[in-house]
Amino acid sequence: MKIKEKAAFLLLRVMAIFPVKWNRVVFMSYDGAQYSCNPKYISEEMARSQAHLEGIWVLIKPRTEAAYKSVKPMSLAYFYYLATAKIIVTNQRLPSFYHKRKQQRYIQTWHSSLRLKKIEKDAFDFLPQSYRQKALRDSSMCDLLLSGCRTSTDIMNQAFWYDGRISEAGTPRNDVLVNEWRRKITGKQVKNKLGLSEDEQLAVIAPTFRQHGQPSLPNAEHLKRVLHQSFGGKWQTLIRLHPHIRASETAGYRRTDEIEDMQELLAAASIVITDYSSLMFDFMLTAKPLLLYTPDLDTYSQAERGFYFTFQELPFPIIRDESQLVEVLSNWSQSAYEKKRQAFLEKHVFFETGNASETIAGEIASFCKREEMSTVETI
Repeated sequence: MKIKEKAAFLLLRVMAIFPVKWNRVVFMSYDGAQYSCNPKYISEEMARSQAHLEGIWVLIKPRTEAAYKSVKPMSLAYFYYLATAKIIVTNQRLPSFYHKRKQQRYIQTWHSSLRLKKIEKDAFDFLPQSYRQKALRDSSMCDLLLSGCRTSTDIMNQAFWYDGRISEAGTPRNDVLVNEWRRKITGKQVKNKLGLSEDEQLAVIAPTFRQHGQPSLPNAEHLKRVLHQSFGGKWQTLIRLHPHIRASETAGYRRTDEIEDMQELLAAASIVITDYSSLMFDFMLTAKPLLLYTPDLDTYSQAERGFYFTFQELPFPIIRDESQLVEVLSNWSQSAYEKKRQAFLEKHVFFETGNASETIAGEIASFCKREEMSTVETI
């Protein structure tokens, strides 16, 4: 154990002199880097429907829009709340120094409803030994995993080193996409933040990070013209950048740095173009067009850790170059896409009804039933 981790472990141990508080829930998303994803939507529903529960967010930078107050990672308050929370909700593995106390519960939401690229045990040979050990230990502490579809449940059962309960209530972050009225409201808010008019249609480009090289992007102005010719209306081409993608590679696209939560951007989008990102399985729930722009499919497939699906199994058009992109958009058939989309949803038994946040907030309330805590427990 590294010196920093050892110090964190000892500090957490000291904080165990305080009892676990029966109604305290700690939320984390991407280790405190974002106010987003499943923990965000669960916390907002909990604040709305479970007022007797106390929520704490772990955030590197405080967010005024957060449902609850926040503490910074590795601060004294962070260790105190981590040690005394009844429930911990996160979308990534917990820090290696964390050890769950007997009265605590740990909900692992993960950060996708379904995924294209293989993960965890299914990508065993691509994982560092240190991560394997961390994942194995983390899974042993977990009390609940969340699944967006039956295929995702199967993947979790085989790949997560976990044999506990899996909630098949859907993915909380997708509630905003499934509920049409919420999607429209969120879409208007996003356009307002970006300084765009409500009648402008948004094409969101969301490339995946590559270990080697940068993604190829279609020409933004050309794409805008093709979209206008194919679908009518006024279009804006936006890009969602991975932190490791160079900004110089995105000439002509409108950056969306002010929109932290990807689900909000998806709610505002009229069409999405990605490559290998699992967001494809989120956005497909809106029934709006989604295309996979994959000029480097052959090389990317060889360098990656394997896929759960062949690209022929996916309901999305596979685009290999700009001329094909123009052809597909110019001849877009919504009915043909809808037929493939519905077949995919049925085959993989999606659970997305728009009520996942409410269900998990209820689970948290059940976990947080008041208990006698007269004895001081140690880690």
